[in-house]
Amino acid sequence: MLLEHLVNRKHARAIPKRLIVAIMIFIACLTSFMLRVNMSINILAMVHPTTATARQATNLSDSTLVSQSAALPTSSTASATLMLPAWNDTMESANETTFTSDSTEVDKDPDLQNFGPRYRWDQKTQGNILGAYFYGYLLTSLPAGLLAERFGPKLLITVSFVACALTTAVTPLLAELGAWTVIGSRAVIGLLAGFVYPCLHNLISRWIPPNERGKVIACISGGSTFGTVITWPIAGIITEQLGWPGSFYISALFVLVIAVLWVCLIEDSPAQHRTITAEEKKFIDDTFGGTVSKSKPWPPLGKVFTSLPYLSLLLLHYGNFWGMNFFITQAPKFMNEVLGFNLSNAGFLSSLPYLARMFSGFFFGYIGDLIRQKDLMSTTAVRKSFCLFSHLIPGTFLIALPYIGQDPLVCVSLIVACLGVNGASTITNLVNAQDLAPNFVATLYGVMNFLGTTAGFIAPMLVAHFTSESNTMEQWKSVFLISAAMYVVSGVIFIVFGSGKVQSWNEVKKKAESTESTGRADISATYNGECTIGKKDLPGNTARRCQTETQTPPDVSLTAEQFTATAEVEDRSFSGICQSNTSLVIPEKFQHILRVLSTNIDGKRTVPIALTAIKGVGRRYAHVVLKKADVDPFKRAGECSEEEVEKIVTIISTPRQYKIPDWFLNRQKDIIDGKYSQLTSSNVDSKLREDLERLKKIRAHRGLRHYWGLRVRGQHTKTTGRRGRTVGVSKKK
Repeated sequence: MLLEHLVNRKHARAIPKRLIVAIMIFIACLTSFMLRVNMSINILAMVHPTTATARQATNLSDSTLVSQSAALPTSSTASATLMLPAWNDTMESANETTFTSDSTEVDKDPDLQNFGPRYRWDQKTQGNILGAYFYGYLLTSLPAGLLAERFGPKLLITVSFVACALTTAVTPLLAELGAWTVIGSRAVIGLLAGFVYPCLHNLISRWIPPNERGKVIACISGGSTFGTVITWPIAGIITEQLGWPGSFYISALFVLVIAVLWVCLIEDSPAQHRTITAEEKKFIDDTFGGTVSKSKPWPPLGKVFTSLPYLSLLLLHYGNFWGMNFFITQAPKFMNEVLGFNLSNAGFLSSLPYLARMFSGFFFGYIGDLIRQKDLMSTTAVRKSFCLFSHLIPGTFLIALPYIGQDPLVCVSLIVACLGVNGASTITNLVNAQDLAPNFVATLYGVMNFLGTTAGFIAPMLVAHFTSESNTMEQWKSVFLISAAMYVVSGVIFIVFGSGKVQSWNEVKKKAESTESTGRADISATYNGECTIGKKDLPGNTARRCQTETQTPPDVSLTAEQFTATAEVEDRSFSGICQSNTSLVIPEKFQHILRVLSTNIDGKRTVPIALTAIKGVGRRYAHVVLKKADVDPFKRAGECSEEEVEKIVTIISTPRQYKIPDWFLNRQKDIIDGKYSQLTSSNVDSKLREDLERLKKIRAHRGLRHYWGLRVRGQHTKTTGRRGRTVGVSKKK
C-alpha cells in the first residue's frame, strides 16, 4: 500500500510523503551505523603497528574489509570486530594503561603505507576507543524515548546528527591531544546516536499505518545492515587515498548533508507537514483509528512493566540482540581461532550474512504486511508465527553449528542461513512495540534498546569465560548452546504470552471533570429530552439522568423549580420536583457543531441521530459503533469528549478491528481488492464513480445506459434507449 499511489494515475505526480519518510528512515539508520563502525577501520591506520601481522593488516589495498584479528591480539579480536571494548583485559588493568599520544612518528618500514600520523596506543587503549561509543550509547537509550515523545523526533535527530558531524570532524585534532580525548569524542558520538532509534520508532508510530509498518521496520534493519556493509570498504578506500583524517572529514560532511535533508523533508506528524495531500493525510488518520493521541503524555510505567505482552517482548528483543551480537562478534573469532578461517582474504564473505539479513528483512516485511492487508491472519498470529523464523530456526542452526561446522564453507553457510532467516525479526520483536502502545512506542523501544545493548558486553565476557583455558570445539559447544537457548526460550515465551493488540494502558485519558453537586445540566434546544443533573440532597452518585419537561427559551437559565424530573436506571426513587436550588445551564465545553469524518453534525442531537448525518452511517450502524466505543447512546453529541469522538471515528473507519460482522458493512468483498469495509463521506461517492466507470468499461447493461446518458433508476423513464435520448418525465398535455 505504500507504493499504491505511485501507480494510481490520479496521484502519479504526488510522491507519497510516507515513502519519503521510509527512505529517510533507511538513510538515518545507515548514517547512524556509519558513525558506529567507521572507527574500526580508521584505527588500523591511526596506530603504530607492532608486529609483522599487524603491518600486513594495515595495508588496506590488499583487502577493503580488514579482519580485526590481523591487527589486534586474539583476546580482543571479537571486541574490535563489533567495536566493543575488550572488557576482560581492559577493566582488569585500566590503571596500568599508558597513553603516549604525543608520538606521531611514522614507521620507516618500506612495507608500511603512510596514511597520516600514527600513535603508539597499546591494544587496551584501542579497545577503550572502540568501545567508548557504547558507553555513551547506553546512557541515552532510556531517556531518548521519553524525550522523543515530548519534543518530537525531528528536532532530536537533527540536533544529534549535527553534533555528531561536528564531533567527528574534530576527531583528528583531538587525537593530537591524547587517546583520552578520542575516547571522549567517541563516547559523545555514542551519547548522541542513542537518540536515533527510539526517535525513528516514534516517527513510524506517527506516520506509518499499521498494515505498512513491516516494510518500514525493514528499512531500519536494512539501513543498519547496509551501513555496516558499505562503511568498511568505503572507509578503507578513502583512508588509502586521503589518509585517515580524510575519512573522518568526509564522514562528517555526509552526516551534515543528511541533517539538512532531514530538516527539509521530515515533520513530526502528517498534521504538521506543509505539502502533504489532503487525501494522504486523511488516509493516515483513518487507518490509525485513533490509537495515537495528539497530546504528549507520560507513559504509565507501573502498568508497562507489569504487562505480560510487553515483558515477553523484552525477552524476545533481548534474545534477538544476543544472537545478533554473538554472530557479529564471536562467529568470526570462532572461524579464525578454531577453524583457522581468515576472513581478511575474502572480505565479501563477511558482508554476506549482513546482506542476507537485509534482503530477507525486506522480504519478510513485505510478506507480513501482505498477510495483514488481506486479513489472512490477525496481528497477534503474524507476530507469533514468524517467531519460528526470527528465533526458533536460528536457535536450531546454532545448536547444529559446533557439530557440523568443522568445514569453513559449511560454517559460513550456517551463519548466512542464521542471519538470513533472522530477518523475520522485522515483523516480530522490531515492530511489536508499535502494536502494543503507539502512544509510548519510543519509551518502550528505548527500554528494549537499553537492555539489548547490554548483550553486546555480556556475550564477549561469556565467551572469554568458557574459552579462557583453550579454544577447543568442546568449549565452544557450550557457548553455542547458551546462545541457542537465548533464541529458543525467548521465542517460546513470546509465543505463549505475546500479543499484537493495543494494550489498555496505551489509552491517554484526560483528567475527568468533577461534577460534584453543581446541578449543571445539558439541555436540548426545546428543553424536551434527556439531560444530566446534579443534586446535593441525593445519596449515591451526584449525577442523575433525567427527563426535562419545560418550554423555557434556550437563552434563559433554569432554576430547580422550573422543571419536572423523572429519574432513570440509577435511582428510581427520585421523581417529582427537583429540590436542588442550583441553576441548570449548558456547560462551557458543549460543542454545538462537531466536525466528524469531514461532516458537520449537530451537537444538540443525540449521538446516534447526529451520526446519521455522515454519509454511509445509518442508525443501526451508529448504535453498534456506540456500543463498541462504550459511549452512552442517550447523551447528546455536543457532550462527547475528544477521546470519545476519536474512538467513534476509529470504529467507524476500521470496524473489522472491533469485530463488527462483515454483513453489517456497506462495502462487502470489493471487486478490486476483495476487502470488507465501511465507506463514509466522500469515499461513498468516489467508490460509486469507480463502480460506474467499471460498468461502462465492461459494457454491463447499467453501464451502457450510463455511457449513453440514459436514465437508469426510477419509474417511467419513457425510453428504451433505442430511439435516442428523451425526457424522463414529461408534463401532461
